[in-house]
Amino acid sequence: MVHIVIDGRTLCGPFTGDRTYWRGLLSQLPAAAPNWTFTVATREPIGNDCSYLPQSLNYKVIAAPNDRIWTFRALPAAARALGADLVHTQYTAPWPGLCGCPVVTTVHDISFHLYPQWFPRYHRILMNLTVPVSMRRASAVITVSESSRQDILRSYHLPDEKVFGIDNGIDAGYRPAATREEREKDREFVQREYKVASPFILAVGVMQPRKNLSLLAEAFGEMCRRGDRNTSLVFTGKAGWATGQDELKRAAAVRGGDSPAARLLFTGYVPDDDLPRLMRASTIFAFPSLFEGFGLPPLEAMASGTPTVCADAPAMNRLVLDGALLVSPHSSDDWADTLERLLGDEKLVQMLTARGPEVAALYTWERAARETVNAYHYAIGHLKRTS
Repeated sequence: MVHIVIDGRTLCGPFTGDRTYWRGLLSQLPAAAPNWTFTVATREPIGNDCSYLPQSLNYKVIAAPNDRIWTFRALPAAARALGADLVHTQYTAPWPGLCGCPVVTTVHDISFHLYPQWFPRYHRILMNLTVPVSMRRASAVITVSESSRQDILRSYHLPDEKVFGIDNGIDAGYRPAATREEREKDREFVQREYKVASPFILAVGVMQPRKNLSLLAEAFGEMCRRGDRNTSLVFTGKAGWATGQDELKRAAAVRGGDSPAARLLFTGYVPDDDLPRLMRASTIFAFPSLFEGFGLPPLEAMASGTPTVCADAPAMNRLVLDGALLVSPHSSDDWADTLERLLGDEKLVQMLTARGPEVAALYTWERAARETVNAYHYAIGHLKRTS
């Protein structure tokens, strides 16, 4: 019986992509390895928001005064006490020798290394100090796309066979509205709960420079200057750094004046259950990010049947195929042209509404879980080969 211990701390709060990753993977891992035991370790109870996870998962709360002590002392001690065969973390990993078993770490991307200018100094230094060391001492490294895998291999010269590029999956909650009535109910829900009326363009992501939201706001301002008087631009996501609401309003006003700036709306962080309804209710989904390890939001929007415009940038341009429109992340005029075209081209909208879900269906957590189990087998076998 193989026993896997998962560092599940991101399940305890609004950690966006890292939390989504564990939610999706853990929903399928027990089925991918039915004879194995999986224990999810956290610093605090997850709460009631884990009903979506299989009942066969075990949970263990491990006390520690802070996350650093938890990672390097409390988690390894618990792994030894539990007789773990493997520990799986995200980004920063404890020493395998302290755990008494191999460690696998998931590193979604290395943007902190490739584009340090996008990060606060403290965050940048911390990530560059801890993540490369964690990848070197891990028995296997998982990343979330082939694009990100190649970045890691080029930058850190790890053994090719040690790094696994495993595409994320799309949660089943992201799906097209079954009927016109259901979509209308979604729109009513969004207007009631978030004070957002249709039509609106939706952008989802932590507000930080990499997401390129200022360019989208500027493009929206230009689109409004050309004559649009009805559409709003809605930003959904928690506050990050160096990209605030005032900056985005100024960007919209650069081309369009006060009117588009007033039509920028901010929902803040949205609960997991509400986000699919926002996706379905939106008229267009826009994702201008300059760089992603994978880029879940545009695929989630495509799965929802929402016409999607995505930056022609790594790794999204290799994933969305023909299910979304690709636009340069450096041209606000091109974005304005594309948004304007989508708002007026019903035939194009119908094509994207039909094709988006077909492409998104290629990415499943069932497949991701199976490939992750393969990485676990490699890591466990690697320890045996080197001991």
